[in-house]
Parts: sequence; C-alpha cells; structure tokens
Amino acid sequence: MKIEIKDIRNQAYDLKELNEGYMMYQNKSYDNFNFEIQKIPTLIFKAQATFDGNLVTLNYSKQATGNCSCKGHLCRHEICLFFLLRDKLNEIFLNKQ
Repeated sequence: MKIEIKDIRNQAYDLKELNEGYMMYQNKSYDNFNFEIQKIPTLIFKAQATFDGNLVTLNYSKQATGNCSCKGHLCRHEICLFFLLRDKLNEIFLNKQ
C-alpha cells in the first residue's frame, strides 16, 4: 500500500487547501502528531495532530475521512496529516524490507 501525492490531491477540497496543507506539513505547523495502525491485514490507519489547540483526526482505509470543522473533502489540516501519514507508512514499509 502506498499513498501517492495524486491520491491526496484527488481528495483535496481544492488546490488552495492542498497547497496550504502541504505548507503546514513542510513548516511543521502542528503541535503534536500521533499515528497508530488500527487493524492488520486490512490496513486501517489513524493519525491525529493538534492545530492551534484543536485536535484533528484522520482515519484512512480506502477512503479518507476526517472530523475537522472545515468543509468539503480534505481540508488543509487533513492534507497535512495525510503527508505525515504517508511519511510514517513509508518508514514502516522501508524497515520491513
């Protein structure tokens, strides 16, 4: 399983949210980050981070869903979490090779 940037882009609300989420990821604009694998082998992941005191959770299976108060598909907070999730998954899978 690999999360591609195109997958994140396809789920983003719009290009502005995608860009702002990527900038949050690059600038480490989150207060903390927590990642867990919920189920194997179905590979359901959960990622959480706090942005300005507000906890944002992203659950990922085959579709991205979040609980942020932003409207639309993936907002900038969830996009930032998706990039963090992608990094963590790549790290896990790299260590298994």
